[in-house]
Amino acid sequence: ALFQGHADAFDYFGGVPKTIVYDNMKTAVKKVLEGTKREEQEAFIQFRSYYLFDAQFCAPAKGNEKGQVEKLVQTARAQFLVPVPQVSDLQVLNHYLLEQCDAYEETYVPKTKEQVGERFLLEKQQLLPIIGTHPCARKVRVSVNSLSLVNFETNAYSVPTRYAGRKDAQINAYVNHIEINIDGNCVAKHERSYEKLQEIFEVDHYLDELERKPRAIQHARPVRRANLPPSYQEFYKRSLSKYGHGKEFIQLLKLHREFTMETVERAVASCVKEQLYTADSVRHYLYLMTQPEATKPAPIKYEMEQSVTVKAPTFSPYDQLLQKGRYIH
Repeated sequence: ALFQGHADAFDYFGGVPKTIVYDNMKTAVKKVLEGTKREEQEAFIQFRSYYLFDAQFCAPAKGNEKGQVEKLVQTARAQFLVPVPQVSDLQVLNHYLLEQCDAYEETYVPKTKEQVGERFLLEKQQLLPIIGTHPCARKVRVSVNSLSLVNFETNAYSVPTRYAGRKDAQINAYVNHIEINIDGNCVAKHERSYEKLQEIFEVDHYLDELERKPRAIQHARPVRRANLPPSYQEFYKRSLSKYGHGKEFIQLLKLHREFTMETVERAVASCVKEQLYTADSVRHYLYLMTQPEATKPAPIKYEMEQSVTVKAPTFSPYDQLLQKGRYIH
């Protein structure tokens, strides 16, 4: 999170400060040495070496060495977070704070006639260029267990079942999500959970295996915890009752590999309404919803402007076959 905050700030500023002042946070400092010397964390050294900025560290318990920072924290809290913003999630809060920071550019710098935005434009000329974005992720080597799950910080995340048993997976843990890589490719991506002892499933990871064992779908945790729409649940219940297995439902879920969730959900709702409980029926409705009108077959018109006359067939040549005693050898 510390590195991601830096990277986002650099992108917002359009450059990198030549020197940044820190306290002695453990994320950056492994050990405080004599005077101003510090043994820095390896990850922190890699990060700042990538962006080519220098780090200066305050003396322990000397907040006055970065007093302007402390004062700006108080100012931001008072102006932006009082009263406490009522937001639905962290993304909305970040957007709100960004708007507040942009508006703060119109504030005048104390004891000057310059606005914050004007002063920033002058300082921006001194920033180092951004040569690229550093991957702000914690990298951990993990194994995939028999349930096609990898463990990270007490939580388990799914990968496609074909990778079950692999011992060479790597997790790249970002602030908001994790990526699971095998053989150099990202095989799974999940929203990162900061709760404990959670199982995070992606239903699609298990569909190929369930297709070989369709009766197991009734007890499959990834499906039961998927929180599927009511129309899906009705489709599953009816198809299971009618066919005695979950093959049609599995094929339905596989359609998400080709179409959006919203489109498939509309098609499933149409099938349930018409009491059609096969994956082919869902695909038919998807075809009708997604194909251009020009590619659809023209409707059959049964009303004819002119009457059609059908000439009665002549059967007399067949009568010759009824003559006895005449055979052709």
